[in-house]
Amino acid sequence: MKRLLFAMCAACCVATLFAGTVNYTADNETIFSNPERGIITEFDCVVTEDNPWCVKGNENYLQTFIDKDGTSLILVLYYLDNFKDKALPEAVLNGFEEDMKVLRKKGMKAILRFAYTQEDNGGTTGHDATPDIVKSHIEQYKSHWQANADVIFCFQAGFVGTWGEWYYTDNFDNMSSHMTDKRRGVVDALLAAVPADRCIQIRTPLLKTEYVKDDQPLTAAEAYKNTPKARLGHHNDAFLYGEGNMGTYDDPETQKAYIAKETFYVPIGGESNIEDEDLAAEYASKQQTIEEMSYLHWTFISGVFAPAVTNQWRNDGTFDELNKRLGYRFQLVRGEYDNEVEQGGKLHIRIDIRNTGFAPLYNKRPAYIVLKNADTRYVLPLNSDP
Repeated sequence: MKRLLFAMCAACCVATLFAGTVNYTADNETIFSNPERGIITEFDCVVTEDNPWCVKGNENYLQTFIDKDGTSLILVLYYLDNFKDKALPEAVLNGFEEDMKVLRKKGMKAILRFAYTQEDNGGTTGHDATPDIVKSHIEQYKSHWQANADVIFCFQAGFVGTWGEWYYTDNFDNMSSHMTDKRRGVVDALLAAVPADRCIQIRTPLLKTEYVKDDQPLTAAEAYKNTPKARLGHHNDAFLYGEGNMGTYDDPETQKAYIAKETFYVPIGGESNIEDEDLAAEYASKQQTIEEMSYLHWTFISGVFAPAVTNQWRNDGTFDELNKRLGYRFQLVRGEYDNEVEQGGKLHIRIDIRNTGFAPLYNKRPAYIVLKNADTRYVLPLNSDP
């Protein structure tokens, strides 16, 4: 079904003469589920050998988000607190496999993050693992990530610091905003282990520009290559919290302009962390939210955190607007078709597509034209990638 969703969203054969033209009325109001975009939920768990799952066993709870918001993406955050000084047992790796089976059966995709602690030690340090342990765990996961690429939308760099957010850390230059050598080693390991056609989101634009040693945004000529610059995207877990989004931006105007160009080719998503209702009203109004997401081409946002923001969005209509426009929303505007074709002849089709969402697609998708009548159905692959 997901493949057929894109049957009318590709560049098709063009001919100069057509027998029939159809103009379509766009639907701007219906909320429906599309893969790899939208309002997300989050499942996190402290992994143990006896309980190595985040998703398995929670299928019914997961279904409530699918039914309520049409959720197709889930952030799965594995806390490896119990393995900071040792290899991951086979049970933990198998637990990951079981979680991916659940998502595959549900028709969902995962945003993956791994971390070692939820504690920030009073705002001073985060008790994470050493660089050697981190790299060894990434290597252990490598084959499992590769085998499950079909249900993974993207990765978040994680592993470093409290919540995997790269700030409070015992082992990676505590409270630094820079891409230090130890942090660089984690990105190196992730780029080698994560499937080559999947993006890795970095917590701040400064971390990316320092890693790739280039402060110019991605261009069309550079995009979709197996290079660090083309594979590193962005996630913001302090969305709308003040001008700098709590340190996400140290130069907001310049760095937002940078991200606005980057996100034609790599995704941005995350959550707001505003927990005060007055601050939510000040920073996260409907107008501010829509303008910021449209400018930066947001693909996904948490629908569960923080409640001060998400409840406000549900009450003022923002939530429904986001659910319609986050990521892509393709509309068939006009089609020109041959009315008849002789067997063995050429069928000429031209279709015009409009994307009214905030963002494009990022991962490769096959596209098809489907021909059918009451008795027969033909699925024709196209040489195009929406």
